[in-house]
Amino acid sequence: MSDNSIDWNLLRKVRNHTANAREREAFEAWLQADPRHRAYYERMLREAEIRRAAKPLPLDETFDELRKALVPQPVVRRSSFLLRYAAVAAVIVLCVAGVVWQQSRNDVETERVCDLLAREYHPASDRALLIVDDVSYSLGEGAELDLDIAGGRIATEGSERLNYSADDEARAVQNRLIVPRGGFYSVRLEDGTVVTLNAESELIYPSVFDAHDREVTLRGEAFFEVAHDAARPFYVRVDGYRIQVLGTRFNVSAYGDEPRHHTTLVEGSVRILEEDSRTLCREIQLYPGEQFSREVATSRSMVTRVDTSRYTAWMEGEFVFDNTPLGDVLRTVSRWYDFRYEITDPALEKYTFSGQISMKGTSDYLFRVLHEAYIPVTLRFEEGILYLDKR
Repeated sequence: MSDNSIDWNLLRKVRNHTANAREREAFEAWLQADPRHRAYYERMLREAEIRRAAKPLPLDETFDELRKALVPQPVVRRSSFLLRYAAVAAVIVLCVAGVVWQQSRNDVETERVCDLLAREYHPASDRALLIVDDVSYSLGEGAELDLDIAGGRIATEGSERLNYSADDEARAVQNRLIVPRGGFYSVRLEDGTVVTLNAESELIYPSVFDAHDREVTLRGEAFFEVAHDAARPFYVRVDGYRIQVLGTRFNVSAYGDEPRHHTTLVEGSVRILEEDSRTLCREIQLYPGEQFSREVATSRSMVTRVDTSRYTAWMEGEFVFDNTPLGDVLRTVSRWYDFRYEITDPALEKYTFSGQISMKGTSDYLFRVLHEAYIPVTLRFEEGILYLDKR
């Protein structure tokens, strides 16, 4: 937990009195770092207590009972001023009661939707589809594969990895590894390079590389641990550019529905080869701790220094957000839990969220956190779609 972000898993443990000594120490350090942190935490506790204590008013009787109790009865010789005063007071009370009733109703519906999400949408599991010579093979969830092909061998290694090997006479065969929404998978290529694919991603690669270079194509997100081979540079092709490496560790995020693509270097060095159609435009060298970003719509690019752990946290089973717009948060989380959503008010997309959330938790936890973070959103779930309305 840093000074400017919140680890929501830790906050929940502290609130539920399940944090260990080390976690409690980290929480206390964050609490002391800024008076606003303590004020926020105390406010969160008060709001949680109010929600627990609140009882929804009966929906079919509320306004009828309020009307009977609050509308003044005729009184002989009562001044018209007092009658008007009482009527205005009754209207004000009714309006306040209506707001409380509506908020209570929204809270009940949000709680119902959160319970449904927790039951129906679970964290991603190891699963993928491999296509070789137009034949499909389902992987993960206990499925095993042992396939001989053109002088090479493809076999599952445990439940989360595919492993390639080849002899000197092996012939290259094109492979497609497709990881769906709600899945993840990794592959050890013939040269020893390991690629871990995030949800809704696809990798295209040969079963064996040639003697001159090694090239794969990525759609989506993957973490690469490239085996060093000075004689054969390794290339990752994404939309609009290629990444050239000899041996290194880096993350690539190149989803089709994201406005920007990122290449984040953790270790070693890579060279970005930007392309315009078939013409090479320029080369950009990256060093550890640097990130290359490219806007999809305009092709404008830039290099910045970043905290690489934020962009590789998914490899450790964590969502990490840092002033991330709500729309970006939802795209990321919905891929992992495989649910559909719609933001009904564009104003909600301007809200940002910072925090760290376990990817192993239930899908409702994010929305409970958003509620505690005072983002003005209510939830509806209709015909398989989660709707986020502005309250």
